[in-house]
Amino acid sequence: MQVRTRDLFLARAADEPAPEVLALLLSGLPDCPGTVPSDAALADALLPHARHPSALVRRAVARAFGRCGGEERVRPALLAYLRDTDGTVRSQACRALAERGNVPPTYARH
Repeated sequence: MQVRTRDLFLARAADEPAPEVLALLLSGLPDCPGTVPSDAALADALLPHARHPSALVRRAVARAFGRCGGEERVRPALLAYLRDTDGTVRSQACRALAERGNVPPTYARH
């Protein structure tokens, strides 16, 4: 029996201690077959890592947040990345927000 790449990545991301590997797992999740933009499991896998101490991981999360089109739960964390201490995280947050489309007025003051 084959294991779906998406399921493998989801399982590994929950326990992966190395930031370099975790970043690859998280940034690859949206591209796995069977993952759709409104997939709640994708947001569930990303949100626990939103405040990771590694900028590499936060950048990967921001990238993947841009692909969570139907999940509004990720928007506050993504907007918070606009104030991240790391410039590459802020840059990726800008790209992700552009992918997601317009920001509702309630979030525009962030």
